[in-house]
Amino acid sequence: MARLKETGNNSHNVILVKPGDVYKYLGQQTYTVNPQNSQDFIQLFESLNKSNTAIEKICFAWSLNQGYLKNNQYNESNLKASLEKGVYSFLFLCQALVEQKI
Repeated sequence: MARLKETGNNSHNVILVKPGDVYKYLGQQTYTVNPQNSQDFIQLFESLNKSNTAIEKICFAWSLNQGYLKNNQYNESNLKASLEKGVYSFLFLCQALVEQKI
């Protein structure tokens, strides 16, 4: 987000969505959603739709640095976290986009 601001191109509205415990608007175009709760993603897009926020592009990067292999050993806990912040939450994101017809 900071890099986008550094470019000086203020023609785009950037909204930051971070993993958290619940859906919540934190202010300054920042939200949290629970990666395990598909309804949080729906609520996010409903809120953006109500505020007439146009969505042109989405960069989904929660799964970066979520490796499940540590010390050359598979770790089930890390694998679960990787799936929740990667595949499953991306699926919920896509489902919410379809439901909201975005």
